[in-house]
Order: sequence, then C-alpha cells, then structure tokens
Amino acid sequence: MGTTLVTNAIIERKGAKTGLLTTKGFEDVPEIGREMRYDIYDIFITMPKPLIPSVLRVGIDE
Repeated sequence: MGTTLVTNAIIERKGAKTGLLTTKGFEDVPEIGREMRYDIYDIFITMPKPLIPSVLRVGIDE
C-alpha cells in the first residue's frame, strides 16, 4: 500500500519539496538524462523535468 502511494506521488509530482545532497561535481546528473529513453530514435523527444530542481541540489565534499 505504501509503495503505491509513494509511486503515485512521484508520478503526479505531488508531495513535500525535496532537496538532494550529492558528491561535489555530481549535482547535475539528474538533468543529464542518460537513462533509457522512451523512444530511442525520436530526436524531438521532450524529457520530463528533474524531480529535484537545480537550486535544491547541493554538492558536498566527501
């Protein structure tokens, strides 16, 4: 039950504002978009916005 609620919240982009702490230099990985594409031959595809906007991503030293 909980998994369905979380999945729906992510798909619908509803829920609390969230930040991301990552290793310094890797803050932009969510925007690079090297994951599987919906249609690999569509050069005009519009990718969805990242779940975490760039202003809420912070890189920290390890």
